[in-house]
Amino acid sequence: MGSRALQCEECSVLLYDEGNNEFEFFAAVGHTGKELEKERFPADRGIAGRALREQTTQVVNNVQSDPDFYRSIDEEHNFKTRSIVAAPMFTGGEPVGVLNAINKVETKYFNKVDDQILSAIADEVALAVKNAKLFDYVVNSYCKIRQGLNSCKGCSRPLKSWTPCMRQLEMSGV
Repeated sequence: MGSRALQCEECSVLLYDEGNNEFEFFAAVGHTGKELEKERFPADRGIAGRALREQTTQVVNNVQSDPDFYRSIDEEHNFKTRSIVAAPMFTGGEPVGVLNAINKVETKYFNKVDDQILSAIADEVALAVKNAKLFDYVVNSYCKIRQGLNSCKGCSRPLKSWTPCMRQLEMSGV
């Protein structure tokens, strides 16, 4: 996801839930990564919230002194964030989420190159998320048209009756 390229301890993808105005940890790599997946927090909080709100990558090398730093995640998981790069993810002007790199390993400080790398990765991840959501919408719409109100999740037949549904099964490991 970028932790090797950026030489950092942790990386995470936060998806933006517009309906609830929350971030959800979609994926996280590092020591606390698996603990964070599916955890949620308010999207107007933290450095990630500022990145999304201002639509610019945030490079903060001393998060403890940043007034926007959201300490709850660190406290709940016995972790200490020292530095962060938070790159907002947008597609077509719509917010998708934020990609984070946490705690630069060797130099201890993130720089402009790290900003550029994470921003480029964030653009690719945003496009992938948008495509996955679009695919999910198409599959669900097709199944509803073909099977009435039943969706792929509740219908036993359409999952294997339409090629994209079969691909969805393979991707989800079902």
